[in-house]
Amino acid sequence: MSFLNSVVVGIVAGTLVIGLRFAFFALNSFRQEIVVNPSILYKILWVVLVIGIVFLITFLLKHHQASKQSGEDQIQAQLLGLSKPNSFNVIVSKIIGTLGSVFGGLPLGHGGPSMQIGAHVGKVMTPKNRKDTEKTMMLSGQAAGFAGAFSTPLSGLIFNIELVNRSFTLGMALPALTASIIADLLARHVFSLPPLFNIVLDDLLPFDNYHYIIILAILVSLCGVFFNFIVQQSSRLKINRQYYIWFSFGLAILLFFVFPQALGPIIDFGSNNIALIISLLILRYVFTLTTYQSNAMGGLFLPLMMIGGLIGQLFGSLLIHFEWMDMIYINNMVVFGMAAMLSATLKSPLFAIVFIAEITGAPLLVLPLAISSLISTMIASNIEVLPLYSYQLSQVVGIRPEVNTMDRVVTQVYLSLDSDLHQMRIMDIKLPAGVLIISIYRYGKEINVDGKVRLQAGDLVSLVSREDQQYLITQMFH
Repeated sequence: MSFLNSVVVGIVAGTLVIGLRFAFFALNSFRQEIVVNPSILYKILWVVLVIGIVFLITFLLKHHQASKQSGEDQIQAQLLGLSKPNSFNVIVSKIIGTLGSVFGGLPLGHGGPSMQIGAHVGKVMTPKNRKDTEKTMMLSGQAAGFAGAFSTPLSGLIFNIELVNRSFTLGMALPALTASIIADLLARHVFSLPPLFNIVLDDLLPFDNYHYIIILAILVSLCGVFFNFIVQQSSRLKINRQYYIWFSFGLAILLFFVFPQALGPIIDFGSNNIALIISLLILRYVFTLTTYQSNAMGGLFLPLMMIGGLIGQLFGSLLIHFEWMDMIYINNMVVFGMAAMLSATLKSPLFAIVFIAEITGAPLLVLPLAISSLISTMIASNIEVLPLYSYQLSQVVGIRPEVNTMDRVVTQVYLSLDSDLHQMRIMDIKLPAGVLIISIYRYGKEINVDGKVRLQAGDLVSLVSREDQQYLITQMFH
């Protein structure tokens, strides 16, 4: 894949995602203006439009299932050759559904949709005579989508490495980083988009208060694991997804009139009223869970960060109330809670550290963010509940993981030239217990997984295994 291709993908994907970002927050602001507008006519009109949006999203989900939710699992499924949706349909459906969700007040973000849109842009722009570069083009588009959505170029690359590709190669990393930087330059310097968050850190938490970070990370990690547990358990219930859609938008309409602060992707962390924070936290937690189950288009980064931030704000407010911490450090607790929540639900500490550091523009936060993220990840890893994206992908792949088993993950490895498995039949390979080969790509083309197929050096092999088996698998195939 050439440098020019990376630049073009960054420009096209970045421009499209920046347009989505602008429209997304414009509609969010428009809904907030309707809330404070004294005219009842505008409020009635909003309710009517929301009801229409419910029917529209239901229609889109029925005919374009690949556009549901945030879309990270669908990207991985495509990279594994398990799904081949029409890119144009997914992009259009994703944009319409995501904008409808935010206007209706659902607690969903634009990050996941931006990555899926970017990945499909990369797929569409792959030269027909170079299908072997399609995966790299999609990963570059995804990174550009993330950077355009959040103005965080490094996080787009880290997300690919830690959560999507699960491996690092220069052939993948350099094009993705190039596209990501181009998209970020467009967002910052061409379209002059404002920062996503306005969290001002008056001062950094002193080192002698770092024990509070440990306590906060433990609390947030338990809330994050419980979130994943509820998601996975409720998915087993035979409830029509349309009921979740109507319930989520119905709850949004109710909150619009009685508690509008709980609506939308981003909440205001300005108040330190403990009762208000507790109410907002409970509402957002339940609201996000039900909305996730509805399959409505929208990302989970922002809602998960808001939940983690609220827990951090509540914890910090209690410390201030008992005079154990100074008021100027309250926003430190907010961002540490955000990082811990992302780490607990996604089990991606490196991504959480880099992402929050880029979002806040405070590189000096790296050490406390690392403490918060690593502790949260370690606790989540010792509780036998799947991370969110691993669970989503398992549903696409067709695995039904049990809660009392270790994490099931997809590992992709290239068979090296000196591997003992070169020219060996699949039926003769002694794979670890429970490990399955789900796809093989050779020269950019998928071949049928059959026991008589002989592996060749250069094959891209995808396997499903427990998380603790990944290292062994990598050693076997390298």
